[in-house]
Amino acid sequence: MLTIISFCDKLYLLGEIQKLDKSAKEIVVEQEGFVVAGSKQERWPGVELLKIIAIFLICLAHTTQTSLNILLDMPIANRIFLNFMFSFGQIGNIIFIICSSYFLQDSKKTKKEKAINILLDSCFISIIIFCGFLAGGYQFTFGQAIKQILPDLFSNVWFVPVYVLFYILHPLLNFAIDNLNKKSHLTVVVVIFLFYSFPKFFLDISANSCRVLDFVIVYFVVAYVKKYCQDFNKNVKKNLICFFVFGGLFLILSVLNNLVHICNLSSWYCPILIPALIFLFNLFNSMKFKNKVINNLSSCSLFVYCIHENILLRRNLRPVFLNLLFESTANLYLMWIVVCAILIFLVSMALSLLYKYTVHKVSFVLSKKVAGVFDKGCEWIYKKTEKGNKEVADK
Repeated sequence: MLTIISFCDKLYLLGEIQKLDKSAKEIVVEQEGFVVAGSKQERWPGVELLKIIAIFLICLAHTTQTSLNILLDMPIANRIFLNFMFSFGQIGNIIFIICSSYFLQDSKKTKKEKAINILLDSCFISIIIFCGFLAGGYQFTFGQAIKQILPDLFSNVWFVPVYVLFYILHPLLNFAIDNLNKKSHLTVVVVIFLFYSFPKFFLDISANSCRVLDFVIVYFVVAYVKKYCQDFNKNVKKNLICFFVFGGLFLILSVLNNLVHICNLSSWYCPILIPALIFLFNLFNSMKFKNKVINNLSSCSLFVYCIHENILLRRNLRPVFLNLLFESTANLYLMWIVVCAILIFLVSMALSLLYKYTVHKVSFVLSKKVAGVFDKGCEWIYKKTEKGNKEVADK
């Protein structure tokens, strides 16, 4: 009897250990800036809320950009304000990369199906919009059709392919960071700012910039802050003070920059903007609460980005809609820009939720199958290469 009880106890303990292991695997998982919707991940609502704010800022910036191309004659004060609003786009983009960088630090490998899924979702959304324009009687050339069917190859939405490449590279970045001590890591960060960020910031040399390298720079800075500034990261008061100091400096420079061009302020290599947004991330990361609605909305951030910034919508519908608003009440264009941005954000979010629970389920399954085919193809190439090397060696 004692033997049977002992055996049952062992089975029970084994079951509990397996449950704990499974639970740990679900919790200790990276939270990328653009998490694939539908993936079972433990989300941090504070960070997820920050992502929602970031995607709204991007919508506001893109609406402002279209408005600046329409409104050529306006008071200087209004133009300064609109130029500042346009910088929100870069702020939103950097926030997403900071969020990604923070959580990808603990990831040791790239999930092929995740990268493939992001690309498939971008393509499917673009194709759906393309079909909608076709149904509306819009005429396309062959080149335009190809660009719409394969948006990631033709930078229809530039952020998506760059982000996927960055995601694929992140295990190599982690390997490099793991082999740096604190002093070496700080040296890398200082060198990056001295020889890359500061020259481009002050000299406005953007022609030779590489977007993936911009992402990598943010990654190294975030990695240092996460590893070696843990006490500071948890101090809400210090982060709040630093955010207001750097944010205030950014605001002052934004105004001055419109009067007399000083620097390339709204850029990835802005030495003021990146620290300010890291402080902001720490503030949101310190928020401890649970909210399924926020998590659900945040999981659609990629879809919102792809929908609202689709080349057909931003070139054909957005200018027409804004023109109608501006013609109705020309003096209220600042208000209409904000209203239009809110409407674009809400409509894009609603369509994103619809996409998440319909087409995305297909793309999610398809991405796994494509990843499987990719693995088999790589295995076949590897075997052929090894066989060729062996034949050469035998000769």
